[in-house]
Amino acid sequence: MTAHFVENNPFKLLGAYPTITNKYFNSYPDGKPFYNVMQYGLKNDPGYCAMADMELLAHPEIAFEQMNFLTDYAKNGLVRIDVIRELGNDTMTGVSKYMDKEKSKSRKWDFERNINMIFTKRVDIHIYHEIGNHFLCAGQNYNHIPGHGVLKRKDLIVDSVDEYAKKFDDRP
Repeated sequence: MTAHFVENNPFKLLGAYPTITNKYFNSYPDGKPFYNVMQYGLKNDPGYCAMADMELLAHPEIAFEQMNFLTDYAKNGLVRIDVIRELGNDTMTGVSKYMDKEKSKSRKWDFERNINMIFTKRVDIHIYHEIGNHFLCAGQNYNHIPGHGVLKRKDLIVDSVDEYAKKFDDRP
């Protein structure tokens, strides 16, 4: 990977990687990322998105013609066996939310560069892996919405209603 590409990555220049603030980590009361905590044996490579973006630019069929999944569903479960294999490729078969704790806590695997569908049961992969840096690069989809805590936590729903009401304080 060249430093020139990292600095001139067209996806970054077009704004594909906005800054993710702590409000997007509101699924849990701590409300902050834990990039130093290991999950699923996946490495946090700060150059991953630059490499994945180069791969996507060189091979656009990854985004338009393939479905390459990263999933944490059970290795022999319905979703992984019948659904994902029917739709596309299970790129990282060693990853599972039920995997051995020792393997999960090691930094054993790099994210595959051709992943374009991140389909996880757990809603917290973005807490352990930085969006736009370690995963969720251009051309990759994720089945969870960072910041969705505002839709499920009563305290955050009340805060949102209060914030919305303040927008109309100056109106009758």
